[in-house]
Amino acid sequence: MASPRQSPHRRLATLASQLRRQQPEADYPTPSVALASGEGQTYRVAIIGAKVSGRGGAAARAYHAHPRCEIVGLCDVFPERTAELAETLGVPESAQFVDLDEMISTVKPDLVAIPTGTSSHYSVAKRVLE
Repeated sequence: MASPRQSPHRRLATLASQLRRQQPEADYPTPSVALASGEGQTYRVAIIGAKVSGRGGAAARAYHAHPRCEIVGLCDVFPERTAELAETLGVPESAQFVDLDEMISTVKPDLVAIPTGTSSHYSVAKRVLE
């Protein structure tokens, strides 16, 4: 169990390590390895945080431009942000979510980008990993 005195990044690394011990490592490719391997494979990407002019928009545009990535889910607590970014990138309404857990269970992404405020990274990443 992660110590409450650890930094959020260390706690997240500890949680990820614990989850890897519970399931085969093959289920957890790192993004750089995942994109570098699997010639011709397309990766299903979900993005949490969809402000067009913010980190979410930048991440979404980068993944959208990558030839081996498909955006299968956009999630933000503000549905108007998700709708605006989705319209910009041509992401269908069925891939727009305000509930993180619903998005993960519905679209089952290969990669999840969390371009949100730093203070929410740990809690969001923990929910994604669980």
